[in-house]
Amino acid sequence: MFSRTTRILLLVAALAVGTYLLVERPDWHRADVSEEAREELAPFDIARVDDVILQRPSDTLRFVRTDSTWSMVQPLEDAVEPGAIGTLLHALDKAHVERHLGPAQNPARYGLATPDVRIVLVGGGETLLDVAIGKHTVDNAWCYARTTTNDVLLIPPDVHHAATLPRDAYRDRRVANFQLRDVDGYELRTADHTTRWARRSTGWFALVHGDTLEGDTVAVEAVLRRLRGLRATSFAAGSDTLSGADGSPAATIELWKRGHAHLMTLWFTGHDSQWRIRDDRYHRICIVDDDLSDVFAHTTTGLRERHLLRFDPTDALRIVFTTASVSGELVRTGGHWAYPNPSLGHVNADHAADLVRGLRALKWTRPPAASIPAPHAAAPFVISIRGRDDTILDELRAAPAPGDSLWCVTSHSSAGPWLIEHASLAALADQFSRVRSR
Repeated sequence: MFSRTTRILLLVAALAVGTYLLVERPDWHRADVSEEAREELAPFDIARVDDVILQRPSDTLRFVRTDSTWSMVQPLEDAVEPGAIGTLLHALDKAHVERHLGPAQNPARYGLATPDVRIVLVGGGETLLDVAIGKHTVDNAWCYARTTTNDVLLIPPDVHHAATLPRDAYRDRRVANFQLRDVDGYELRTADHTTRWARRSTGWFALVHGDTLEGDTVAVEAVLRRLRGLRATSFAAGSDTLSGADGSPAATIELWKRGHAHLMTLWFTGHDSQWRIRDDRYHRICIVDDDLSDVFAHTTTGLRERHLLRFDPTDALRIVFTTASVSGELVRTGGHWAYPNPSLGHVNADHAADLVRGLRALKWTRPPAASIPAPHAAAPFVISIRGRDDTILDELRAAPAPGDSLWCVTSHSSAGPWLIEHASLAALADQFSRVRSR
């Protein structure tokens, strides 16, 4: 049997549990229900919204959605910054009513006589939401709002912020909005040169004087990646014409899609680190604070395939150097480069990797001005890359070019002859001499 004290304690505990279940828990449940009921400013389905109107004292902005893409249609036509409308819709969807202040007897007191913004959401021609946003509370923790019920509400301030940004904050800052995979060719024109490239199944090519020239895929596409990375610092107001002092732009870049269908044309004017750029798809001029001289400096020669040694590092088993300053070879066994004779020392793996990268990055400088003889078999500078069974994967030969300060060079993969700076060859020879571990 329990003692009298124990029975009293059990009775007290039972009373406490009963009080909790009968009194406290229902209050909590009612609080949860109340919290859920006040979460929504107004129920609407974001997926249905295809028209957003922001009526503000200084302007009215309107955005429409086509498929999944939002565009500005008022006060001007332009692409919309990715996420700008999504942020506004998300803020409205998640906005909860903190308090109901009752009917607006004095709208001016809450900044609702002339609201900072009136937001209208439309879907399929039906008004889904119509809310006026007034001023902030004294502590800036909330802002006043009024829907068609005429009640003054307290809602989070992020709705106010997302709907009152400057007009240009909603505009797409990307100067050239396109996908690299959609571009089938482009042409870059400046006052002194033009380069034109087209994509084929095996890479990029240029047609010059009837000859088809293979392009360096990385270099050719770097021009497009540079364009995609440009962002407008601001937008110029006024005319959609763009010209330099001589009546023509400093540079023009035209992009086209498959079948040579027009994609876009960009006109550039400016100098140094500030340029004005117009895209023919939109009536706007983007001002870009960036030095674009590197874009306009590209030429056909600079973008064509100029690598002299093309080989897969995993296939290379021997590297043989024969030069006036250094001669020797490296062999690869077990995935590591070494000297064929262990008595010559150990090879530094990092330096050997740098050498292989340097060999694969070597490019000729320019074609010769006139026909010149190719370096003969006994050329003073030879690099040979060998594979399994001592098969030549690629081989380079170089010698001083007659009547030129550059050297004449040929290789199995690039044919030639080409001209190259002697310093480039000397740098490779120096790398080869430094692969030994110290």
